[in-house]
Amino acid sequence: MFIPTIRFVKGAIKPAFTLIVLIIFLNAPAPPPAHAATLTVTTFADELNANGQCSLREAITNANNDNQSGSTDCLAGSGDDVINLPAGTYTLTLTGSDENSNATGDLDIASNISLVGEDGFTTIIDGNAADRVIHIHSGVVNLTSLTIQNGDPTGITGPGSNQKKRGGGIWNEGGSTVTIERCNVINNTGRGGGGIHNTVTAGTMNVNNSAVANNIATSNSGGIHNQATLHINSSTISGNSATGTDSTGGGISTGNDGTPTITIMNSTIANNSVTSATSAGGGIYRAVGTVNIQNSIIADNTSAGTGPDCNGSIVSQDYNLIENTAGCLISGTTTNNITGSDPLLAALADNGGETSTLALGAASLAVEHIPNGSSGCVSGTSTDQRGGVRADGSTRGGTACEIGAYEFDSAFTPTAVNFQGISAADNGNVTILLLTAVVMFIISVGALRKKA
Repeated sequence: MFIPTIRFVKGAIKPAFTLIVLIIFLNAPAPPPAHAATLTVTTFADELNANGQCSLREAITNANNDNQSGSTDCLAGSGDDVINLPAGTYTLTLTGSDENSNATGDLDIASNISLVGEDGFTTIIDGNAADRVIHIHSGVVNLTSLTIQNGDPTGITGPGSNQKKRGGGIWNEGGSTVTIERCNVINNTGRGGGGIHNTVTAGTMNVNNSAVANNIATSNSGGIHNQATLHINSSTISGNSATGTDSTGGGISTGNDGTPTITIMNSTIANNSVTSATSAGGGIYRAVGTVNIQNSIIADNTSAGTGPDCNGSIVSQDYNLIENTAGCLISGTTTNNITGSDPLLAALADNGGETSTLALGAASLAVEHIPNGSSGCVSGTSTDQRGGVRADGSTRGGTACEIGAYEFDSAFTPTAVNFQGISAADNGNVTILLLTAVVMFIISVGALRKKA
C-alpha cells in the first residue's frame, strides 16, 4: 500500500489534528444500544443444536436468558433484544406441547423481545398444527411483519388443559405490553381465542395494521379473546368463527373475568360467525368491561343465535357503520353513525401493503364519510391498514376519510424493513476516503502556509 510522505509545516498541524479527531469521531460506528442485542436467524429449520446455523428457537432461547443457552450459533441475548427473520417459512417441527422452556412445541417468550420479519406476507411462522405458535409469558414483546399460522393447542390434555388450549396463534399469558404490527394471524385453532388470547393476568395488547382472519375457536372468540386491555387500530378481523355450544364472539369477545377494555379504531370487523343455536355475537360479544368503537365497520357477521354483528353493550365514539344492531345496546356518541346499510365489502384479499384487507365498493356509504379534520381524519397524515394515505386528493383517498381499515381510491407505500446498514467493508472504504481527504487537507494547509 502506498503511503505518501508528508512534510508538516509549522502552523498546519493544529487544525489538521483537530480535523482528524472530528472525522474519526463522526465516522466511528455508533455504539449498540445499552443492554441490547440484535440476532439474525439464518436457517428455516426448527432446531436446538450447534451446527453453525442460528434457528428462530435458538435465538429466542438466547434472548430469553441473556446468554447462549439456546445455541452458540446465535449471539447471546442482552436485555431488549431484536430477532430478525428473513423471508421464508419457519415451521415448528420440534413437537411436544404443554412445555414452557422453549424446547418443543410453541415458541415461549419470557423477556423483552422484538420479532421482526421482512414482510407480513412472506415471513411465516407455522405452528404445524401441533401446538400454538407463540406463547408469551412475560416481557415487552413486539411482533412485526409476520404471518402467524396453523397453530393448534387443542390436543393438550391433563390438569388445566382447557386454559392451556387458549390462543391458537398467540397466547399472551403475562406480557406487560404486546404489540402486533403489520401481521397476518391466520388459520389457527384454539379453545378460547382461535387467533389470539389476551389473558386477565396480561397487560396491554395492541393490534395495529394487521389481519386476524380465518381462525377457529372450539369454544369462544374465533378471532380474539380479551380479558385485559386490547387496542385494535387500522386492522381487519374477518372470517373467524366460534363453533362451540353457547359460543360467543365470532370475531372478538371479552371474557367474564376481570374488567376488560377493548378500544377499536379505524378497523373492519366482518364475515365472522358463531354457529350454535344458543350462541351470541357473530362480530363482537361483550360480556363484561367496556368496548369502545370509533371510525369502524361491523358488518356481514352471522349468528345462529342472537346478535349477528354485535351482542351486549357497545360504546360508540362516532363515525361507525354497524349493519345490524339487533342484540346491541349502543351508547355514547352516535350522531354520525350509519346503521342498516351494507358496506359493500369485497372478499378478503391482498390489496397492497403487508396484510389482507376487505376493499370497499365505490357506492359504499362508508366512503368519504369522515370529514377532514374530524374524528382523527387528517389529510395526508392519516393512513389505512395498508399504509395508503387518507383524504389527500385524487388517488390519495379523496377529500374525506373512509370508515374502516381500507381507504378507497388510495395508493399505498410499502414499508421496507432494513436489516443491515453499512457493511464492515463499506465502512472501511468510507474511512479510507475520509483519511485521504485529511491528507489532502494537511498538504493544502501546509502549502498555503509556506506560500504565505
